Amino acid sequence: MGWGALVVTQVPEAVRTAATTQVPEVTPVWPEQVDARAPQPALVAADVFAGLTLIGLLVIASSTFNRMYSGMLVLWLLVGAAVASIVVSVALRRTRTSLSGAMAISVTAMIGYLFLSVVLTREPGTGNVGALFADAIRNSGAQILTSTIPVLPTPQTVALPIVVVWIAGLIGIELTLRTRAILAGFAAPVMVYVIGLVLVGPNAAPSLLLAAAFVAVAALGLALSGDSTINQVLSQLADRSRRAFRIRRAAVGGLALIVLLITTMLIGPPLVGLSDAKPAEPRTRIPPPEQQLPESNPLGRLSGWARNPSQPLFAVRTNQPSRIRWVTLTEYNGLTWLPGSEYRSAGSVLPAQADLSPNTSVEQRYTMLGLDGLWLPAVEQPREVNDVRVSYDPTTGSLVHAQGLRTGLQYSVVSRRSDPNVSKLSNAALSDDPAIRRYANVPPNLPDGIVTLASNIVAPAVTPYNRALLIEQFLLRNFIFSPEGTSGHGLANLNFFLTVAQAQGGQRGTSEQFATAFALLARVAGLPTRVSVGFHAGTPQGNGRFMVTSGDAFAWPEVYFAGYGWLPFDPSPKPANNTSTPPDQATLQAQQQNRAKQSQLHELENPEPTHSPKGSKSGTKGPAPAERAREAGVFVLAGLAVLLLVATLGVVLRRRSLGRRRLSAASPPDRVVGAWAQVCDALRLARRKPPTHFTAHEVAMLATMATPRHPEPLPQLDELATAVNAVSFAPGIISGSYADFVVASARKYVETLRRRQAWWRRVLWPLRPGPLLWARTRTPAANAPAVAAELSPLTAAGNAQLVWAPPRSEVARIGRS
Repeated sequence: MGWGALVVTQVPEAVRTAATTQVPEVTPVWPEQVDARAPQPALVAADVFAGLTLIGLLVIASSTFNRMYSGMLVLWLLVGAAVASIVVSVALRRTRTSLSGAMAISVTAMIGYLFLSVVLTREPGTGNVGALFADAIRNSGAQILTSTIPVLPTPQTVALPIVVVWIAGLIGIELTLRTRAILAGFAAPVMVYVIGLVLVGPNAAPSLLLAAAFVAVAALGLALSGDSTINQVLSQLADRSRRAFRIRRAAVGGLALIVLLITTMLIGPPLVGLSDAKPAEPRTRIPPPEQQLPESNPLGRLSGWARNPSQPLFAVRTNQPSRIRWVTLTEYNGLTWLPGSEYRSAGSVLPAQADLSPNTSVEQRYTMLGLDGLWLPAVEQPREVNDVRVSYDPTTGSLVHAQGLRTGLQYSVVSRRSDPNVSKLSNAALSDDPAIRRYANVPPNLPDGIVTLASNIVAPAVTPYNRALLIEQFLLRNFIFSPEGTSGHGLANLNFFLTVAQAQGGQRGTSEQFATAFALLARVAGLPTRVSVGFHAGTPQGNGRFMVTSGDAFAWPEVYFAGYGWLPFDPSPKPANNTSTPPDQATLQAQQQNRAKQSQLHELENPEPTHSPKGSKSGTKGPAPAERAREAGVFVLAGLAVLLLVATLGVVLRRRSLGRRRLSAASPPDRVVGAWAQVCDALRLARRKPPTHFTAHEVAMLATMATPRHPEPLPQLDELATAVNAVSFAPGIISGSYADFVVASARKYVETLRRRQAWWRRVLWPLRPGPLLWARTRTPAANAPAVAAELSPLTAAGNAQLVWAPPRSEVARIGRS
């Protein structure tokens, strides 16, 4: 007998016959029973949209990779890999190729594409394609992480991104075409996007435009591709139910958008303050390949060059005569100064350092003559190097050419020379960065004479910059330049140089001793200091050309100040036989800086009534705006977390109270109605909400049906449905023991239904506030729907017009609420 007719005593035979002949036996279909893997020809257009969306997402994700490369070649290679991987899989799907066959063919095509990329990115004379291909596959990841940003496109640096993009395209399109799991397919481009962000690290500014475009393309692709399971279920619903579902979905989506916008407005500004933290730099975890340097440092050459100052070293053509740096020495162990050792492979464009002070662009063209070694001369802060492959130390700015310098070698450099305003440096502060503070470390067993001397020299200083100026002036005024002085820069040598009188051979030397003595005294005084070796601009040759000889070689110290970076000092006196001023020290700006230094020294030697200098560390400052924003953000997030915890606890307690009130009511009819309400709430929590026009027995039958995931049926609810109908029409016949029996069956049903849910739904089951809201809107009719055939003959005869229900063909087309 069909569900549309219930056996009722004294119902007319014609009505009974009509009911039994018009309603066929059908089996309701839940959404879980729809086979999403079945062929769906109507979704061909959706597949096309999904494929195009995957290509778009992969192209956007590839753009994150390209931000760490120089030029656009890598982006075009990655775009080609994204398109090719999708097209190959779609073509194989059209020929009904198996999954394993499609993956094998796609990987083979990827290998061919990698060979093409090797041909496009290799330099002439770098070996055959096969050897480069093998090396690229073996070392691509390490080469990327040991190269400076921006990375030069080479076979070794482009192989890994191409493989990542191709495999992501293969996985994404296969998931989309074979399982209709469109959202899962979109996870592959997300992984490409994340890998690109990790590899770029803090070397590029965050791109909100790329992130917004990625989200927008994914959302558009989901909207156009559709959900095959939902469409399959909706196709089985009547027009009215289908429209109602779409209206509810649109309403829920609109409400979610409003909530998202409000939440963004509330917590967005505080979160901005939390964005100061930079992403981790993966390159710091991978040590670069060691460079075999022919000498620990070139300081030992300075004495010999000072004795023979006319040896040509190199020629340079430049638009700005400037001091030329050769190598920077950062570590002092008491015996010698050591250069930086983390040289990373670099392309023609070098990483941009923070411009802490005004700077000038300096173009240079070098031709090597007599200079040898691995280090390349260049003006400070090189930004671009052409015509020669280099390795670059980002912490010092030094350049290394692995093949070494040779006569006739030519290359071009573009640098950014810092030109600080010395008159504003008096109040410059020291940096609190541990990476900078380590440059103030001194070797153990420091002679007491050096410590005492440093303390006496800087005693009049008020600010850190004053300390550096006093040390510079002490060396300039009390020591003499002499190539015949004692060479070396170990602690014993510097102690002799600084503490022994001139008559006994002390207090004289070359720039080797002056620069290293300044650095040691400055470090004892707490100033982060390093030593650079380089050259003056040279002798003018006309048309912007300068000849640099051994007499132009010298060393100088550099001190780091917060907000200004590394600033050079010149503690070396002029040689007695050299009266001309080097071109880089004769510029108008150099002369202005020297006058500013003299003015500050005059103020130190003739002090006026002192006051706390502006910006000194003795003063207290309020927290910075970014810090205040960060604190506000933490408080807001903590408050939201507490509110969420309190609200969740309140929902749990009120849910328990509601259940006890329903199932422990004083009267048996109230307990029956409460048990029915608990069952209805459980069905809605399990996404099995029955239509409101169903009778109690129809609801009970649907509630206990098995699903493909759980083929065994749920506990029966027939007795509860009968009791609910009895409460509606004859509440007096419900006894207390019968009410307790149906309450127990309802408890058992709810517990069993909850156990069959997914783990995350079981966890959220007592936390959902839905039953509290449904209890407010539930009407008595909804709590005890329709009628039952088990009523007494008299009651059923008197309500015959209410007992019978018209056929319901929609029973088999129940959609998810």
